Amino acid sequence: MKIFLMLIFVTNLSLAGDIYINRIKLNDNEIYALQATYGHVEPGRYWYDSVAGLWGYENGPTQGKAQANVYFRGKLPADISGRGTSIFINGREIHYIEKQYLESIYGLGNVKTGRYWVNHLGVGGYEGGNAFFNIPQLTNNTQFSPFSTRDLTGGKVVGNGYIGSNGEGATW
Repeated sequence: MKIFLMLIFVTNLSLAGDIYINRIKLNDNEIYALQATYGHVEPGRYWYDSVAGLWGYENGPTQGKAQANVYFRGKLPADISGRGTSIFINGREIHYIEKQYLESIYGLGNVKTGRYWVNHLGVGGYEGGNAFFNIPQLTNNTQFSPFSTRDLTGGKVVGNGYIGSNGEGATW
């Protein structure tokens, strides 16, 4: 009976649709691990910044925060959130909505184009340089997962839980 139910689950899993993270399609084993932890995960195309723990939908702004330092196959593409701001955080050009958010904190004209790093605490600086700023909303200890119902921008997501890592690969 258990084997039969597992076959039904695996069959339904393959019908669930494709899930991409950083433009890499998750394989059946990765989707199985993801859904075993979170339940149903909407098919879609997501990006994930492993340094800051931020995530979003492809061509969109940050939607939430998950555990940092989880590594998926594939590198975070620079243009995964779109183009046009010339502000890069951890190698990703941020979306114009993220630029507007930063301007609401630091003031219009105070968010300069350039390349920055930001860690999971919201502390950051110029690439290769020392920290000199802190993004307040990222400093809280609450962690959001790519599949939680709570996010930073009001976007709708599904499931709940956190991404974890054993240091060698992603686990859910």
